[in-house]
Amino acid sequence: MSTNNTYPTLSDHVIAWQAGRAELAAVVGRISDMVCRYPLGKAGYTEDDCADFLLDFYPRITRLVRKYRPAGQTFESYLRVTMKFQFRTFAAARGTEKIRLALATAPAVGNEVFESSPTFAAELPTPDAAAGHTLPAGSPEERKDRPASVELDPPAVGGVQLTRGEAQRLLFLALKSCDRLDSDGCRRVAFVVGCDPEWLEDRWLALRSAYDRNRARLHAASRYRDHCWFEARLAEARLERAVDEEERERRRRDRDRWQERLETARMRIRRIPTAPTHGDIARVLEVAKGTVDSSIFKGRREIRKADFQTRLATLIEDT
Repeated sequence: MSTNNTYPTLSDHVIAWQAGRAELAAVVGRISDMVCRYPLGKAGYTEDDCADFLLDFYPRITRLVRKYRPAGQTFESYLRVTMKFQFRTFAAARGTEKIRLALATAPAVGNEVFESSPTFAAELPTPDAAAGHTLPAGSPEERKDRPASVELDPPAVGGVQLTRGEAQRLLFLALKSCDRLDSDGCRRVAFVVGCDPEWLEDRWLALRSAYDRNRARLHAASRYRDHCWFEARLAEARLERAVDEEERERRRRDRDRWQERLETARMRIRRIPTAPTHGDIARVLEVAKGTVDSSIFKGRREIRKADFQTRLATLIEDT
């Protein structure tokens, strides 16, 4: 029986752990999923921000589970309130980063910041110091000349044709799933959306290259995590066999050190993308990332509609 069926609500799951009937790792994993999705409902935040917010929030999860008391409040409500306040701190830190970029790219903006808020003057670099800063890839100055969309010419087959907006959204969704595409799939997608098959295959191969690198990173990180887990269990066994206080203290420090490394490895794994990010797709297609964000969001809703599925099936059959 699955965890969600055993404990229908998160409150039930937390209470079960406090009573010794559930595993802490399962509770933490369930909470982590909720925390990771939290930024997606906020204006201006995308899937790329989810991992960072989870990384920032993760050390608090175990403390929340231990401190929770079911006194007329569900754990879900308790968690939402905590995430709300933690997200304010997270958003404020992101805002400071944007101001740093503004100081680097537009000294005039920096002068306005210093004049209006003495607080920032104490913690941010001066405009003169920031003037020599090199713009990062994908900065606003570099993005301003990027086209807002990809040039597509969807064909009409049997009276069925996608609009250019629908074709663009389908193209982005296909590239988002690049690990499940192949050369034949690229040809079919190219026909349906109305683009050059060789151009699309080049874009797909560029994304696959990034995906393969991430997969190699994930494999290496997983091996390190497994090593840390083994060493932590070994240190725990040695601690149980220790005979004097001095040896126990030494073994305890050794166990805690490996436990910390294990948690670090787990968080590192969570930050490795398992699919191309919206930023990756924007770079290979040379479009603005915001265009990819909105197109994939709309495309996921669109592709669930029966009418769109029927039209798409008609076009694919003709390929």
